Amino acid sequence: MVEIKLQDVTKKFGKVIAVNNVTLTIEEGGFYVFLGPSGSGKSTLLYLLAGIYKPTSGKIFFDGEDVTEKPPAERNVGLVFQSYALYPHMTVYDNIAYPLKLRGAPKEVMDRKVKEVAEFLHIDKLLERYPHQLSGGQQQRVALARALVKEPKVLLLDEPLSNLDALLRIYIRAELKRIQQDLKITTIYVTHDQAEALAMADKIVVINKGVIQQIGDPDEIYYNPKNVFVATFIGNPPSNTLRVKVVEGPCLSLGEWRTCFSGARAEKLRPYVGREVTVTFRPEDVKFSEVAEGEGVTIPAEVYEVEPLGRESIVTLSLGPEIFVKAVQPLQASKKLKLGKKVYISLLESSVKVYDPETETNLDYL
Repeated sequence: MVEIKLQDVTKKFGKVIAVNNVTLTIEEGGFYVFLGPSGSGKSTLLYLLAGIYKPTSGKIFFDGEDVTEKPPAERNVGLVFQSYALYPHMTVYDNIAYPLKLRGAPKEVMDRKVKEVAEFLHIDKLLERYPHQLSGGQQQRVALARALVKEPKVLLLDEPLSNLDALLRIYIRAELKRIQQDLKITTIYVTHDQAEALAMADKIVVINKGVIQQIGDPDEIYYNPKNVFVATFIGNPPSNTLRVKVVEGPCLSLGEWRTCFSGARAEKLRPYVGREVTVTFRPEDVKFSEVAEGEGVTIPAEVYEVEPLGRESIVTLSLGPEIFVKAVQPLQASKKLKLGKKVYISLLESSVKVYDPETETNLDYL
């Protein structure tokens, strides 16, 4: 197990800043997921850890040792690519054994290690096959076996499930998590799929435009996003977003709707009186009824659209001209809703997150 530290790491490609002044500690034995949209810099950050790229500035440490200038071969990392990158002319056995051959490992050592890792990943019956004779899931396991056979200190995974169908992805991600827990190897996994991140990670590192937006466990990232980007990137459907005015009280005001805060939240909101702020709340936190009742925040609305999705429905609600929010409701309850029906949204105050209008930072973090 290895602790990894990045200190003020920046990577530029010409004038493009792919990774911007990143400082990060990855705990030994942890399963960290780098999560962000395409072009966010997450794969670049992974390749910096692998040694494929060298940082433009900053330092990278493995267990306190400066590896910034060391090539991949001297870092002892296992890397699995999105494409698997298997050699088509080699058998499964030879593909797995290749890193050991490069090291000049004795044949008996190589044979033992290949068979051990193949059995561990349940591909020991496939060793004489060629990549074109394998399914996508089997190829993924071979690529993982090739990374693990050299007993790396760090395992780096670059969107390894992207080429698999949806059902197989769910199965394989559970297997990957089990393997990581069994081996207790420091693992960094890159993905743009927030469901994968929430399901697998010990810690999620949310990245956008080369900058780390938030680091935290899945619950923290989901329920207490640090900024508007994290709130709207994580979740399916994503958080509802409204622009509202802060009035004396202090209260949030949108048309005829008004809700007031007290205590610590009121103190943080008070400097924004007379200005607009952004608020977000999760669709699954939205409850509604035919009368205004319940504690917390109550907003009048109208049913605009109902989308049945099996066991649940996504209900779109109109709060006024061009102002919509989404709610997740059980299927049976949503069947009773008619388009145009007047309802009242109710929200617990704690589920409403308020953000600074300039920095888009959650006021809970200020």
